[in-house]
Amino acid sequence: MLSLSVVIPTYNEKENISVLIDRLLSNLSSIKGAYEIIVVDDNSPDFTSGVVEQYARIHHDIRLIRRVDKRDLSAALALGFDSAKGEYLLAMDADLQHSPGLAIDMLEAAQHSNADLVVATRYAMGGSTSNWGALRGFLSRFSTRLAAYVVGTTISDPLSGFFILRRDVWVACRPRMHLAGFKILLEIISANPGISSHEIGYQFVARERGKSKLGFAASWAFILALLRLFWKVRMGVKGL
Repeated sequence: MLSLSVVIPTYNEKENISVLIDRLLSNLSSIKGAYEIIVVDDNSPDFTSGVVEQYARIHHDIRLIRRVDKRDLSAALALGFDSAKGEYLLAMDADLQHSPGLAIDMLEAAQHSNADLVVATRYAMGGSTSNWGALRGFLSRFSTRLAAYVVGTTISDPLSGFFILRRDVWVACRPRMHLAGFKILLEIISANPGISSHEIGYQFVARERGKSKLGFAASWAFILALLRLFWKVRMGVKGL
């Protein structure tokens, strides 16, 4: 079994994916044990997949999974996790807002702490946001705290898209998960009420290239997910 599988969901990230892969290859070269990088592309019209295919022809530890006529962040991550061969599964975005340099630190934290889950969070010691106004900062903290209350967790950033999970924990909780939307960590936490966790603060930087995927549709999907999880976790309604 490999030590680490890095799973990166993409949609129109041609401008960023080559930079991210180069940085990951550089940072992961010191890892103890083999690793793989899995890019799950939702049929990006900007031909992100073509860039990844070029890397995969040179590097045997890079794989591309193309999902045709589909676009859903959680489902893309789940597919990558399902096909991963690593003992630990690392989820990160392709927009360079998640630092590749933190991957080794997160893996070592998971191995040394024996935690099921290591979350890179904006709200732990050493964490911060970049160029956020007062309103955006307030909305982010409010939605984060609301999500934490709904799923009953003390994790400071259950909406983080940057986390590492033991593969056996994923396999165990996979049948209980509802995959839709863009915050799969919420589903993982709700499916594992007693999950052990460790946090690492990180600096969330502004996107330099490409367009953000956070729009009305993503916000509405988040609201629906919170309502469903509220009824499932807080009200005990089964089958959700």
